[in-house]
Amino acid sequence: MSHSNPDDPTIGAPPPSGTELTAWKQAGTRVRNLRLQLGWTLTKLEVVSGVNRTMLCKYERLERPVTVNSALCLGPALGTTAKFILFG
Repeated sequence: MSHSNPDDPTIGAPPPSGTELTAWKQAGTRVRNLRLQLGWTLTKLEVVSGVNRTMLCKYERLERPVTVNSALCLGPALGTTAKFILFG
């Protein structure tokens, strides 16, 4: 049984606005485009960045926003910065 943290501000929060949604989807798209430019598989990016392949898939499919921690790992692995991953 899973227990949720009642202090978590995201519980019961409204979904992201159109601008926020677009921004995080762009981050996932940037990760995919950079990976493909390098000719890398998801497995290769997992090995180089340390970010779990399952999460990479979710980022690239635009199912989850790229976290700051993941961007800090992905940026250098992809030859760029976390700031570029997150904000372009």
